[in-house]
Amino acid sequence: MSLLWLNIVVGVILLTATSYVVATTPPQTIVDTGLLPVIAAALLYILSQCLRGIRLMILAIPTLEVSGRTTFALQFYTAAVAAVIPFKLGEIFRIQQLASISQRPVAAIV
Repeated sequence: MSLLWLNIVVGVILLTATSYVVATTPPQTIVDTGLLPVIAAALLYILSQCLRGIRLMILAIPTLEVSGRTTFALQFYTAAVAAVIPFKLGEIFRIQQLASISQRPVAAIV
């Protein structure tokens, strides 16, 4: 599942990068293309998702008794869904996924 997430992120970055490059002369550096802020933002977003995954691992491993790899991957999977669903309903989806993986719905809510 993490390889799929990586492919999606790289695809979005490349799609965004190619849509910004509309210059008449070929750029010489990445600063000339104006992509540096886009790449920096994408890297910061990935870093924030990694930190959220680590936090979820710390909270879920003792409570739900699931593996750290599963909870870390679940963070990336549910973050993509939460980005599409409005009004923080993605958090409810995350709780539902945690409950289905751990088979402990009450502990997933906590």
